[in-house]
Amino acid sequence: MREGHPLIRVFDLVFALTFALAAGISLLCHDNPFLEMGIPQLAAVTVLLGAAVLLGTALWRKYGSAPRREKLLVGALLGIYFAAQLVFGLLMQVGMEHTWDYAVVCRAARDFVLDGTQPGDYFALFSNNGPLFWLYVGFFSLQHLFGITNFMPGLVILNAAAVNLSLGLYYLCARRLLGAKWALPALLAAMVHPALLLYTPIAYTDTLTLPFVTGALLFWLRARAAQSEGRSALRPAAAAFARVAAGAALKFSVAILAVAFLIDLLLLWRGRVRFAAAALCLGCFVLLWSGIGAASRAAMPDFEEEGVPFTHWIMMGLHGNGGYWDPDYQLTLQYGSYEERAAFTRAEILRRLEEMGPSGLAAHTVEKLSYIVSDGCCYAQEKLNRNPLYINPLHRFIIPGEAYSGFLYYAADGYQLLLWTLCAVGGLLAFLRRDGRGAVVRLACFGLLLFLLLWEARSRYLVNFLPLYLLCAAAPLARLRGERNGEEIRQ
Repeated sequence: MREGHPLIRVFDLVFALTFALAAGISLLCHDNPFLEMGIPQLAAVTVLLGAAVLLGTALWRKYGSAPRREKLLVGALLGIYFAAQLVFGLLMQVGMEHTWDYAVVCRAARDFVLDGTQPGDYFALFSNNGPLFWLYVGFFSLQHLFGITNFMPGLVILNAAAVNLSLGLYYLCARRLLGAKWALPALLAAMVHPALLLYTPIAYTDTLTLPFVTGALLFWLRARAAQSEGRSALRPAAAAFARVAAGAALKFSVAILAVAFLIDLLLLWRGRVRFAAAALCLGCFVLLWSGIGAASRAAMPDFEEEGVPFTHWIMMGLHGNGGYWDPDYQLTLQYGSYEERAAFTRAEILRRLEEMGPSGLAAHTVEKLSYIVSDGCCYAQEKLNRNPLYINPLHRFIIPGEAYSGFLYYAADGYQLLLWTLCAVGGLLAFLRRDGRGAVVRLACFGLLLFLLLWEARSRYLVNFLPLYLLCAAAPLARLRGERNGEEIRQ
């Protein structure tokens, strides 16, 4: 495996500067939509968290070791976390009777299973949610076989299982990248990230794609290990791309992993075989992703409504802080055909860019980046306030405007700010040490951030990549120097 490719070194420096900028913007231009925070207070919280992390790292480096009964310990931790997820998720359930995408798709799947009602024109407008609809239909049908008609508790359990599975896969990825000693604290760090727990009651694409992201990365790390040892890496590499394709069918941003894998393959693998491997893996991705999409559309009824072009979300991302803006949605829908909508949105993108000019675009980018990276809860608190089925004391610590929610928001935003800072440190250390071993993870994390700067921005779009950002942040603390319990780290 070639670890010191010049392009990767340049990228690592760009990565470090980008995340240093993200950390600086998050502190100085902080944009939490639910609480106006003081910069000194946020800085103090972040420094306290950072000091705790550094102290814990020093103690673990001196006294910690790889667990002896590793499987038992990790299994117990995941079991405890799963129990906490179930308690939280069932208490904080949200209903289907709302207008946002999660509720709309759930409601359509429920009506299809219970009454045979065909899905409506929503799926013509947003065909990207077709595979999710069929996933819900399959899961609801399974529950209905046992006479269950209230599908939400089962959906919470499914979502908790998806997040928990992703944490198990994340642990295995951390074990390969950081070593057996450091994988355990990396897992604990993921378990205390607020967003992963807060999103348990919301079984949408943000969390349901988590196992595809971490599973694909694990297969890719296995492929890299096989290639570096001279063994065939095609099967695990193709499996990684297949998982990316399945995840991208549910949420397209997962496809960024395929781009990261391709760059990693072409730059860091040895021999000309990498070109054949790239063609095979890309073919697996395209066939599976397009096949799932085609099957979903074929199973849908004929719609009168036309779809929304992808340029619509780029256009929306050029308004204000880049978040959802309903008037932009109405602007697109005023045109009847797909071609007219595409032409309008392309023209509007050019008009907005010309109107902004270079200085306006720079200011917009700062505002948009702050909106993306500042919220450590990743917008979960607003989602949990949409048609909650039960009101309980937990709401007082979570829901915007409630008495004690500020404690959560400061802690979560401080955690997120520390995360970006450590990512920047990790990129800089990789550049200085000419260490390309974790480059594929950094490529994916950088790619998602770049995608969100071009697309409609929402902090919740970070959720399914959070394990990858946590791996980037853990790398400088674990001191990746090529050793793990006296043995070379294999990727």
